[in-house]
Amino acid sequence: MGLMERIKGKRLIIYGTGNTGTNFYQTNRLKLDLKLCTSSDKIINPIEGLDGIERAELKKETDFVIICSIYHQEITNRLSFEGWEEGVNYLCHDKFIKRYDAESGHKIIMAVIGQCHLDRIRQAFGNLSVSERYAVWFFNEREVCVSGDMFDYFKVRECVDILRQADILLKPSVVTSSRIKDFEYFEECLPKKCRIISFSLPMLESYWPQDRGKESAIAKYYVTHKNIKIPAYVERDYVIEKYIDEGKTTAEIIKYISDDNFFSREEVINNHQQTLKRGYFQDRLSEVKITDYIEENYNKKRLFYDRGHFGEDVLKVYLTRLLKSLGEPEQRQEIDALDLKKYFDINEAPIYPSTAQILNLEFVNDGSLLQMYLVDGARMVTFTEYMEWMIEYYKAAKRALECSYVN
Repeated sequence: MGLMERIKGKRLIIYGTGNTGTNFYQTNRLKLDLKLCTSSDKIINPIEGLDGIERAELKKETDFVIICSIYHQEITNRLSFEGWEEGVNYLCHDKFIKRYDAESGHKIIMAVIGQCHLDRIRQAFGNLSVSERYAVWFFNEREVCVSGDMFDYFKVRECVDILRQADILLKPSVVTSSRIKDFEYFEECLPKKCRIISFSLPMLESYWPQDRGKESAIAKYYVTHKNIKIPAYVERDYVIEKYIDEGKTTAEIIKYISDDNFFSREEVINNHQQTLKRGYFQDRLSEVKITDYIEENYNKKRLFYDRGHFGEDVLKVYLTRLLKSLGEPEQRQEIDALDLKKYFDINEAPIYPSTAQILNLEFVNDGSLLQMYLVDGARMVTFTEYMEWMIEYYKAAKRALECSYVN
């Protein structure tokens, strides 16, 4: 059931009589039948143009509440405790108007479930003129999947409610049993009309044979201050960890890893071939593919910031191929004109000189600078500067951890 059906014949009540409620009323009073407002205050000072109603007089059978308050989470919790259902009896003002405009404007409802990769694609898509025909909702899979580490019951309820009306679902191609089960549940919520478009989102391990984990792994020696993530040091480097454990000095480590012969040709090429093999496997499970582009361009331009985060060029390819899947015009000029840098406050993981030489990476040379994010912001540094700071950080973190507990 859509929002229009749920509010039909019901009183629309603004919950919140402050600036948010007033602005919502003034903006939407001509298209919505707004006559009442309420608040959590003992004495209600109604919005000008509306009558006040005591909160205790609200009835979920006859009323639909639009929450317009900075205390929306507290109000949501209270309504839910009293048996009200989000999307059925109430919504926050921003969610309400987005869904109302989508249905009244007969927009294509697109749900997106994924992590930062699909979120960037979704945000960039929103800057194209064609996006005006779409109403897009993004849900972080870590919050809505049972296997996620940030599971949020209310997010799941909202996600399922949108999925039941969705025309299109964008999702990653999944290869693990737990994620497959999660997405099977979501797909069962979809109407028959809904089309599923899956994305191949492989990691690019070719540039980093020093990370043998083949999955997202936090560095062995990583500590933060006040839970502030330091992106420059979070990626795991098994080579550096090994040398630190052996007691090598920073200068010795940098000398070793800077050698053009540090990695053998065989291990670098094998790592690259395995990367492409895994990528093409994901492509076979996906409608929107990417590994052919990676294979053709990996040495011409830096395609990924680190193993798991693609850059602007790859994002443009995803957009182009998404439009093709949607049956939309190509819009190459619009895509090329997009300012995509704003979506990438991401650390550029260093590439060892031996890897760059063996893979013939044209974008790596003695003057190459890397984007490095620390607590105090971004800076551009050389490979040697990056490694000096990273090694010293790991050493300091190792000492701190050794004082805290036994590994």
